[in-house]
Amino acid sequence: MGHQHLRVNIQLLPELKEAIGDAARARGESVSEFLRRGAEERLKRLREDEQRQQMAEGYRQMAKEHRSVAADWTAADLDGWDS
Repeated sequence: MGHQHLRVNIQLLPELKEAIGDAARARGESVSEFLRRGAEERLKRLREDEQRQQMAEGYRQMAKEHRSVAADWTAADLDGWDS
């Protein structure tokens, strides 16, 4: 089963339109394919960036929890070590 492609209209500066056309031709692609691939790559990077941010936040929360647990055990660890 193939994908259904939808036609969209976008507005570009003339210089950008020309640069896109040149780049697409150099790669043997249509302008549509060039823009479609660019959009797919950008969306993939955005999803990956979001995942990295979520993981970083998760690691920060875990570190906070680990420090809290370690602080709770500090008194127990030092119990009986007074000089």
